[in-house]
Amino acid sequence: MLTLYVLKMKIFKLHPITSSYSGWKYSTISEDVIIRAENEKEARRIAFITFSKMAPVQAGSPNATCPWNHAEFVECTELEDSPCPKEGEQEILHPAKYNYEFKRSEA
Repeated sequence: MLTLYVLKMKIFKLHPITSSYSGWKYSTISEDVIIRAENEKEARRIAFITFSKMAPVQAGSPNATCPWNHAEFVECTELEDSPCPKEGEQEILHPAKYNYEFKRSEA
């Protein structure tokens, strides 16, 4: 007999809180994002790999980076009462048009 297990994920809202950070130029978006993921770390990772643009490297200076991994620039809140289903794979639920890019990056 085949037993299927459905993963129950959590729904997270990632909200940019520091719009003045220079690293936003290394992100394709700087708006609220809703992600289904196992935990906050995974939700931030999904946002980072999906929305990052390459930052130029300059010798001897600290480089700005895409801010999705940083709590001081992006708030990440679990949405307990989300209308989005918690069952399913990790994915970008909003804006949904970016989920294709995420799935392609994971392949």
